[in-house]
Parts: sequence; structure tokens; C-alpha cells
Amino acid sequence: PLLPYAHEAGDASFRRQLVRYLERYFGLRLSAEELFVAPEREQAVYSLLLATCDAGDEVLVSRNLHPLYARALEKAGVRATVTHTTLEEIRRLLSAFDVKMVLLTVEKGERTNLSVLRDIIAEASRRGIWVVLDESAFFNITGQVEPLTLFEFLAREPYAPNLVVLYGLVKNAVWPDLELTLLLPVPEPLRADLEVDR
Repeated sequence: PLLPYAHEAGDASFRRQLVRYLERYFGLRLSAEELFVAPEREQAVYSLLLATCDAGDEVLVSRNLHPLYARALEKAGVRATVTHTTLEEIRRLLSAFDVKMVLLTVEKGERTNLSVLRDIIAEASRRGIWVVLDESAFFNITGQVEPLTLFEFLAREPYAPNLVVLYGLVKNAVWPDLELTLLLPVPEPLRADLEVDR
């Protein structure tokens, strides 16, 4: 028997359904091409590192994410500087280090005022730094819309070509053994670098 071949960015039908879901419940308008589906978070981060960094480049990583991605960071050969998880601390350190990527999360208490996140994204864009925002802890697919995600933030804000949001579906109530990771919005230059068949 032949196994079905899925596109490197994930099954097209699945991506189209996710795009409809995001627009319907959060007002976030994306094309299916801007959504990349990876098998799991560590692999997605490793692919992002290979696409955006060279061995020896420096990456700022939130303290709570470092244990999850330590192997991917090591395997990619980048130097990780571990930071506190507060956005204010990350904003201060961003100007002190010459980094290629910032891998961060927004804690629950910081979700009411996202002006510091806007500042981080703007400063990183000005300096050519990728911002990867891991939202895995705040997105759970159930029969209800999950509160406190940053989907609404993405829907309201102007497009940031240096921002990729990572959603690891690790707490899926429908299929608890299934792990998928969504990357969105994936800018055009990064799409080709993430694809297997270059």
C-alpha cells in the first residue's frame, strides 16, 4: 500500500481548516501558506534555528523554555543566553546582546498590557532579529475557545515580518497522544528555508 504524502508544511486540508478556525474565532486572517505544521515543538525550533542562524550565533531564550529546547539549541550549534521570563527583562537584554533570535513566552500576568511585546518586536525588526513566541502553554484545543491566547494580538497588530508564533499542541483534549506544532504566520522568505525539498 502507498502512504499518502503530506506537504512539508503539513497537510493542506488541515492547514485550510486551521486558517478557517483562526479567522472565525479570533479574527486572525492568514493564508494556508502562512501556516506551517511540524510534528513536535523541539523539531520545529530546530528547523527555525537552522533556517535563521549559523553555528556560533547567539540566541536569547526565556528561562522556562530553555529546558524544552536545550537539545535543539545544542544540536544547531548556537549559543543560548538564558533570560528571565519577564518581557521587560527581555527588552533590556535585547539591546545588550547581538543575537539572531529571541525565543520567548508571554506569562499570564503580562497578557493584559502587551506594549512591551510590541517594543521587543519593533526593536528586533529594526536589528534583523527573529522573534519566536512560544504560546504552547496557552492554547488547548477543546470544544471551547481558549482564553488568553495571543491570536487576538496577532489579528490586531500590523504584520511583523520577523515574528513567528509557535503553538505546540501538547495538551490536546481530543487526541491526548498526538503532538503537533503550528508556526504562524510564517513569512515568505522563511517558508522556503523550512521546506524539506529545497
